[in-house]
Amino acid sequence: MTGPATYTHEYGRATARVGCRAGARGCGDPAVGQLVPGLLQTPAYARAVFQSARTNFTQDDLDKAVANRLARAKLLQTLSGPIAWTLLDESVLRRRVGGPLVMAEQLRTVADMAESGRLRLHVLTFDAGAHALLKGMLYLLNFRNAAPIAYAEGLYTGNLIDDPALVDACHTDDALALGDAVPHRKSVALVRAIAEEHEHAQC
Repeated sequence: MTGPATYTHEYGRATARVGCRAGARGCGDPAVGQLVPGLLQTPAYARAVFQSARTNFTQDDLDKAVANRLARAKLLQTLSGPIAWTLLDESVLRRRVGGPLVMAEQLRTVADMAESGRLRLHVLTFDAGAHALLKGMLYLLNFRNAAPIAYAEGLYTGNLIDDPALVDACHTDDALALGDAVPHRKSVALVRAIAEEHEHAQC
């Protein structure tokens, strides 16, 4: 391909799996979006996300959707798996998906992953103001034996980008946003602090 191509999420998952083994940065997780990335989601958080986006759903539908998401998340739990990088907007940390206790658990899970060394975590706080990735969600995949690609995600479809100039532009946007973000250790501390806020809001 010589430019962006629309493709389904199923193909996107396959691309992410290829990248994981080869050490893809992000392993299919987005840099900045409105939700915690799918590969980092807890069962309760994932269930709340799916439930909010579906009508006339059955419990079996939700169970299958959550199980599929958790199966993909195992990519980050193996010793041979990738180290993921993710940028989270502060709004993602404060939006109470599933309620205060679900959010507290979700944020502690993200912080635990970051402290385990499986995740490089950076937060774009509200104080950062406008940043280069406000336009949408972006995945960056780098391979040992192939050219890098990018994936810009929409509501039901996404754009697989392999044009070198566009991929380079995506990396530039990512680098600019990362430059505005909080460093890894401070980001972990911030995530844990906001988790505490959610838990205390339940009291």
